[in-house]
Amino acid sequence: MTNLGAVIPTTPLVDARGFVTVPYYQFFNQILQRTGGAAGVEGEKPATVGTGLAATGANQATALPLENDWNEVDSVPAGTGVILTCPVGNRQLVWNVGANALLIYPPNGGNIDAKAPNAAYSLASAATPKCQSFFRLTSTQWRTDQLQIP
Repeated sequence: MTNLGAVIPTTPLVDARGFVTVPYYQFFNQILQRTGGAAGVEGEKPATVGTGLAATGANQATALPLENDWNEVDSVPAGTGVILTCPVGNRQLVWNVGANALLIYPPNGGNIDAKAPNAAYSLASAATPKCQSFFRLTSTQWRTDQLQIP
């Protein structure tokens, strides 16, 4: 007989606030990536990953364009940022593992959540790296979900 305690995960599916926990989010994301984003398209490209990124610029025009689906920003000089670039219907994940808050800008004319057009989203620095998920809902509107690494 199989010891079910060895195969049933002990991490809860959702946390106390009702948010999906990081391990399950990553699991579900991988399933969607491998199945063509739930569209059933075989051969859908896997997520691209960028590590060792350095935030640049002091405004939206000079921020570092993010070229990957998953982006780990390791160097964050004070007042610098990145700019989101994915197409409508896609998401970009941004990790801030730098020493300062990371400014995350939408493309020109875009809004992140209820912020003013072109306003930066500030992803705080922390002893525990923080991850923010940005979903491009329309050509000008982005929605966010914050994920904290356990």
